[in-house]
Amino acid sequence: MTSQSDYLSYLPKIKQKYPEHFVRHPNKGRRDYRPPYGYERNPRDKCLFQANWEKLYALEKAMEYLDEGVSYRDAAEWMRKTTGEYVSHVCLYYEKRKRVLKYLKAKNNIHKQISPKKAKELLNGN
Repeated sequence: MTSQSDYLSYLPKIKQKYPEHFVRHPNKGRRDYRPPYGYERNPRDKCLFQANWEKLYALEKAMEYLDEGVSYRDAAEWMRKTTGEYVSHVCLYYEKRKRVLKYLKAKNNIHKQISPKKAKELLNGN
């Protein structure tokens, strides 16, 4: 479990990175659209999602653990113990991959989708 002081010291960084409210267009997609991890439905407005800072904190810490070399399964297990909510290792893999691809697109000024093979080449510097 994380300590309260660690959470409170990390909270301003999380609030800068993630918006407090996430708005989805009301006519886009299904009505039972699942919000992104770390956000919950607003009970008054179906198209507005509110940030859950504890879950976003756990997600950021899990990403740091993955950068340090912890396995996806161990990071997912840590998140389950911390938040009390099941998160699969595959979910963490796709979240990490999404962040890496976003970084590579910004770094190389690429505006189209990158294949996994091309992403590995860009990461290795070939």
